Amino acid sequence: MDGYGDDSSSSAYLGRGTRLERKWSTEILNSVGLVYTFVTQHLGFAGFGDEGKVMALAAFGSATYVNSFREVIRSTADGGYTVDMELFQLRQVWPAAPLQPKISRHFRPCAPTG
Repeated sequence: MDGYGDDSSSSAYLGRGTRLERKWSTEILNSVGLVYTFVTQHLGFAGFGDEGKVMALAAFGSATYVNSFREVIRSTADGGYTVDMELFQLRQVWPAAPLQPKISRHFRPCAPTG
């Protein structure tokens, strides 16, 4: 799993001897990693750099937004996932695209930092 890669953001492989066979992958922008980056920015931290800080702070939090994240990132029948891409402006990836205003139906807006 990664924010995004050359041709996918997540993939699973089966290794046999010296060969790898791709069994599953997601589209390049259908990405849990990008969701993490965008949420990190939404919280006022730097995307593509401060995700580790948010991950560490999460250890002190509660499960307040678990159901919201389950709506943003949904499991699929094949064991994969799909991201509700309508929540993101993905005309660009670098710098990371901002969240759409409708993200507030899942997460409260944060005050800007600076």
